Amino acid sequence: MEEFGAEHLALEVGKLPKLMLIGVDALLLHEEADNRRGAAIRARIEADGFIRHPLMAAKDHGEVSHLLLDGVNRYEALRKLGCRFVPIQEVNLDDKALGLSTWHHELEGLAPEDVVNILSSSMRVVAFEGGFTQAGDFIPHYEKDWGCVVVLPDRRCLAVIVDGTTQQRVEAIRRIARHLSPTGAMDRVSYTNLNDLVANYPRFSALICYPPFSKSDVLHMAVEKVLFPSGVTRFSVPKRMLSFGIPLPLLRSEGSLEEARGALHEMIVDKIRKRRIRFYEEPTFHFDD
Repeated sequence: MEEFGAEHLALEVGKLPKLMLIGVDALLLHEEADNRRGAAIRARIEADGFIRHPLMAAKDHGEVSHLLLDGVNRYEALRKLGCRFVPIQEVNLDDKALGLSTWHHELEGLAPEDVVNILSSSMRVVAFEGGFTQAGDFIPHYEKDWGCVVVLPDRRCLAVIVDGTTQQRVEAIRRIARHLSPTGAMDRVSYTNLNDLVANYPRFSALICYPPFSKSDVLHMAVEKVLFPSGVTRFSVPKRMLSFGIPLPLLRSEGSLEEARGALHEMIVDKIRKRRIRFYEEPTFHFDD
């Protein structure tokens, strides 16, 4: 196998997204963890002996060094497993290639009228005429004072009304999750076709759609300690690092952060030498992830 010189290796490392280790307490969170998913993730990481995918975090924010954008359940798993360091792919929050959208949530296990009653009991809800494509896709639409939109299986559409500030929108979304999650199951989805939702989720109760948020909204809420519910924000970056496999002993190491970072760098160099890194430009689906 061809041996890479130091200069060539440095060039190859420089082409990669920035993977690094930071202290477990150096992250500012913007969303709540999902305890149900988190328990399974923690068990898998512990059984594997390594974390498969790095977290994604933006650098240089306030009193901590990084804002956690994606991976809060993996972060909580590592923290509970006694890790002193966590692996992150460092990104720039101002990078135009860093995208932010919102997931939709499908709700299961409740009668539609129960959904209406639960929401109406704790917040102001109004009905509106929603738009649908011929194929059955709901076309999300939001007014300034709407915290989110709820679509029932019979195509009735409800808007949850708030006073319009970002914090009030986030707090309304949190109330919805708090009131509906204990009584029904929620799953994040990327599509709004009611026919497909009913086919894929036999106990489908409602589709919840959230308005767009800006990256500055997320940062401001994180600094104010107002957390989004799990699975609402959706950050995307064109060159995402996956399947690196960073061992738990390194993340639990009693050595210094600099020593741990040096060990990680050697792992990266070794993968380059062995030509074990692949870049897929097209979007991909990951199964059993």
